[in-house]
Amino acid sequence: MKATRAILVPILLTLCIASCAGESDSPNYYSELASPERIIILGYGGDAMEPFISRDGKYLFFNDNVTGSPEKNIHFATRISDAIFQYHGPLAAVNSTEVDGVPTLDSGNRLYFLSIVNYAAPEYYTLYRGTWTGSTVTGIAPLSGLTIPTSLVFYFDIDISPDGETAYLSRGDFTGGSPPSSADLVIATASGSAFSVDPDSDSIMANVNTAGLEYAPAISENGRELFFTRFDPLFSTPRIYRSTRNSSSGAFGIPQLVINIEGFVEGPAFSPNERSIYYHRLNTLSGLFEIYRVTR
Repeated sequence: MKATRAILVPILLTLCIASCAGESDSPNYYSELASPERIIILGYGGDAMEPFISRDGKYLFFNDNVTGSPEKNIHFATRISDAIFQYHGPLAAVNSTEVDGVPTLDSGNRLYFLSIVNYAAPEYYTLYRGTWTGSTVTGIAPLSGLTIPTSLVFYFDIDISPDGETAYLSRGDFTGGSPPSSADLVIATASGSAFSVDPDSDSIMANVNTAGLEYAPAISENGRELFFTRFDPLFSTPRIYRSTRNSSSGAFGIPQLVINIEGFVEGPAFSPNERSIYYHRLNTLSGLFEIYRVTR
């Protein structure tokens, strides 16, 4: 979940068998992204999930997913082409013996990520920020203001606007275990070094949030196009959706299902020019999660 359910506890659901025939004719479906292409990470052969491409296009960040292990780590690679990257290893500065994942980067080279290494009362921190140097992360500190004073109800996904002023989060209730019993998208805005939930967040996301699970948000540079993952009773697997709005502060419209992203898919992320969407997909033959992209 962008921390996906697959980060917290791997859950391999039955693949969707619903037909998409005729969907492109409906306003509730988005068909402008096509031609799925698997991303090659040279020198890496494990699970690759929750991709994020740096704003300058030079780096791919992603996290692994070791089945049966409580430890998840963030890794990085450098760009050779839009579909080929050279692996450079795990980000040792941010990784712990717990879950660390869902990396995202603003244009000021500040890396935001999830970690539950210090998840305990009274702070219940899950989100952190540090400065990306090109090979490591320095000055790591919790994101002030983004905590929920209730055990096992927390923010588990984050995408950040390029200017670092607006965070798009997923808030989940894990009191009953994983997957969460509820998960909705939330907007928070920066005030100095701290963030606070936008008082209009519920109304802005009213058309996006449902009784299903919404998570893994990805926001465009102008703040008007949102991709996210939803798991709902209509399908037997997570699907990726798109929603737009008329201004960077208005309410998002009714989401459209992205019909050319199929299978067990999660974690959308924009390419720097926003012509492509990267995401991860379960390979049912190997059992590994792989990164793909589709292009407008």
